[in-house]
Amino acid sequence: MMCSLGRPPKPTGLRILQGNPGKRPLPQGEPKPLAAKPARPGWLLPEAKREWARLAPQLVRLGVLTQVDRMPFAMLCQSWARYQRSQARLDTLEEEDQAGSLKYRREQMISSRCFAEVATLAGRFGLTASDRGRLHLPEQRPVEPLEAFLAKPRDGTDG
Repeated sequence: MMCSLGRPPKPTGLRILQGNPGKRPLPQGEPKPLAAKPARPGWLLPEAKREWARLAPQLVRLGVLTQVDRMPFAMLCQSWARYQRSQARLDTLEEEDQAGSLKYRREQMISSRCFAEVATLAGRFGLTASDRGRLHLPEQRPVEPLEAFLAKPRDGTDG
């Protein structure tokens, strides 16, 4: 297996949404997972769970989030939660410092890493303004009630 360096290839679906500006031939036979909300991992921090609940329905509606995206989407939400926590801790530490001198703190490194992770993963899900500006979504058609019912995940319980 060969490993190539450089930028990872852009997913075909994203190239289509952007109008395939390079006019290169699109790959054939690429897997196309069904857009559906994956199960939220229980180990997420509370802030990450809130971010999951806020973003997941919107990304599914846009066709960006699928069952196979559970891991990177969980990483995005968890990194956001850790970023929030490290920033809150830094704010507290700044108030505790005397004479206005801030020392390099572990929380700053955590905050910087989480910020970079969030920025990278957010772009992959089209969550930044520049990424959205490159998308050209096909006309959205209303979902039929039967189609919506059949698309619901089944948990094995009645009701």
